[in-house]
Amino acid sequence: MGVYLSDGHIRLHSGAFVLGVTDKEFRDTTAEAMKLAGAKVTLSEKPPNPSSWGKKLKYWIYEWSPYKVGLWLEGIFPEGKDHLPAVPDDLARDLVAGILDGDGSIQKRKKRWYQLQIYGSCRYLADLQRLFAANEVLMRYHPGKNYHSINFKSFVEAGFYFRMSRKQRLVAAYERDNGCDS
Repeated sequence: MGVYLSDGHIRLHSGAFVLGVTDKEFRDTTAEAMKLAGAKVTLSEKPPNPSSWGKKLKYWIYEWSPYKVGLWLEGIFPEGKDHLPAVPDDLARDLVAGILDGDGSIQKRKKRWYQLQIYGSCRYLADLQRLFAANEVLMRYHPGKNYHSINFKSFVEAGFYFRMSRKQRLVAAYERDNGCDS
C-alpha cells in the first residue's frame, strides 16, 4: 500500500496497476512481494526524460489485468489515495517503509547529521504526520514547499525503517555513527 501511495497508480480504464521507481532492485523486490509474474505483468525500464520524469532511469512494473493488485487497491482506496488506509498498529511501519521508499529522501550532511524528507503534495502527508506523532516521531511541514522534514533520530528510535536496501544501509550507518543499539 505504501509503494502505491508514493509511486504507483491504477489505470482507470482498465484497473491495471502501474509502478515507476528509480531503483531496479526495489522494483524487482516489490514485484516479487506482490507475487506479480506471468504474461499479464511487464517489468521494463525507460531512459531519463528531463521534461517529465527527471534525470534518472525509471524501472516500471505494469500489471495489465486488474485481477491482483489493481482490483485489491481499488477496494482499499475507493476514493483515491488522498488518505492513509487504516492498518493495524503492527503494520504501520511496513506502510511507512513503502511510502518512504518511494517518496523519502535521506542525505548525510557533514559528518554526523542526517536529513530525512518526504516529498509530495497529497493530503495523506497529514495522516502520516499524525501516525508519526502517535509514535513520537517528529515531522515538520514546510508551508509553500512540496516536502516535510522528518527527524531522523526520532524515526530510527521509534523503529521505523526502509525496505529499499540502499536507504536501509543509511539507517544502519546512522545507528553505527551515533552508537545506537539496534
